[in-house]
Amino acid sequence: MTLQERPGLLTLPSEIQTKIFSHLALSFGKPSIQAALRTCKQLYEIALPLTVKVFRNTVPWPGTHGPCSPARNIQFLRYILITKPCLAKHVKTVILGRFSTDHGGDADGKETAQGQENIGREELAVYQRYIQLRLGQLPSGDTASWCDSWVEDLGNGTSDAQIALILLACPNIRTLYFEVSDSNHFVRLLRMVRDISARNDQPAEPGSGRDGSHCPKISVPLSNLQEVFHEQGDFRERQQDFHIEASELFALPRLRVYEALGVQGTQSAASSFESLPLFASPVEEITLSNSFCTWPISHILGSCKELKKFEFSWYKPPWLEAPDLLMPVDIMNIVWFHRHTLDHLYLNLVEELDHRWDPDESDYERLYLGMRLREMRSLKTLVVGMQALTGMLASKPRGHHNMPLKVEGAPRMVDCLPDNLEHITIHSCGEAILDQLQELVKSACHGRHKKLNYICVLYDYWRVNNKEICEYHEKIPHFRREPEGRSVITVAATQIREANMHDSFGTFNFSDKGLINLMSKIYAPHLRRQHLERRMTHHYPDAEYNYADDPNLFDEYA
Repeated sequence: MTLQERPGLLTLPSEIQTKIFSHLALSFGKPSIQAALRTCKQLYEIALPLTVKVFRNTVPWPGTHGPCSPARNIQFLRYILITKPCLAKHVKTVILGRFSTDHGGDADGKETAQGQENIGREELAVYQRYIQLRLGQLPSGDTASWCDSWVEDLGNGTSDAQIALILLACPNIRTLYFEVSDSNHFVRLLRMVRDISARNDQPAEPGSGRDGSHCPKISVPLSNLQEVFHEQGDFRERQQDFHIEASELFALPRLRVYEALGVQGTQSAASSFESLPLFASPVEEITLSNSFCTWPISHILGSCKELKKFEFSWYKPPWLEAPDLLMPVDIMNIVWFHRHTLDHLYLNLVEELDHRWDPDESDYERLYLGMRLREMRSLKTLVVGMQALTGMLASKPRGHHNMPLKVEGAPRMVDCLPDNLEHITIHSCGEAILDQLQELVKSACHGRHKKLNYICVLYDYWRVNNKEICEYHEKIPHFRREPEGRSVITVAATQIREANMHDSFGTFNFSDKGLINLMSKIYAPHLRRQHLERRMTHHYPDAEYNYADDPNLFDEYA
């Protein structure tokens, strides 16, 4: 075959071309999809829908948090509702910084560096007609007053109103990331969708606008949303309740993945979550990282039909009183209701911190998960602290000496772990775990834990003698299963203090680039990927987290 006869990009089917170009439509970094528009008409038609696949409006990297730009919102609205309205259906991912109900800019009333941009009267009239038609088609009651206030806030440059219109206009959004914000129209839109879903109503047929004009049949806004991530922008600021948005989001008909970072759920959230119907939400994966939650968490998990993954890492802000802390047995009693579906459980309750334990008034059994853990029949992956698993602490917590180092009568981990477990990581460990470790390895090879093939034990380096730990692990026999011939992988590593609390304080690093949030999908997804890989792969010394030392990580996304 000659060079001229070789198939080129233009000869490929349009489906293949679309898949190739989709790799250029990035949600983070420098997208290069625009270059494809300038090649030829054929590739222009293929690449054009991909230019709006991801709408990102955040502060430039490196940034840890900040307001989205109202000017950027206006430009995008103008593009998908006036210039090229056919493209709105191609928006799949929306990533937002902080938005606000304030007029003319961010929460401080200031426009971002992209410059001020106003909506003209004719343009505003287009948005008003669009909102009226959309709300008129939806069975959401009398929305005339809402439409008027919405249009008024659009005219005033309110980013909350702009974001709500973007979400209304794009029917096929699958992924939504946003910073917890002061909102009005955004929450009202979520509430309307929840009410429609609860009544199982359908949108009206074409031609049902208030003025009788013709418009295309449409779907319920956000009805295709599958993944939500929202975060508190700065962990040093007062954390915000996440119940305002979360209680509405859990009612969305196709939502499967929900993650919140750095938010809190206190007593004020109870009434919102109590309204969620039991076992009705389609959410299958829940992650609450660096979060302060007490009892409302039971309503969140109880609302899910089939929960498959749950991750929880705890952080108590210094300004909050915590009379009723969430303890391991509390979480166990909640996830137990999903024992037939939950296959991944990750817990980091920061065991070395002072939990204000009062031995005279407290129940020692609350300090560990207990025998109910064995009933988690579908559980395959478990990441948990030594105390939550065994009732033992590596050492007394700093500043508090009432916490027991060992709870008498606590079950041994070989007895309480479920049969189908395949992967276990035990963090926050001390030498007390050694007595039970070899028991577990033997059970994995010759006992009931025949599916267990990975055991990782993470020791707090400041609490153990590293040399003695290494010598002990060298003596653990490398059993080999028969007839499969597979060996059980046992890993021992030590953690620095920052890694020990990797899901709370450790997710934020200070560097010459500023405060970097290592778990943010919004502002640093590349660092997040590396952080999660290091968190779950412990074949490295002392679990170091020196991201700031790699200049390429910052220059690539500058």
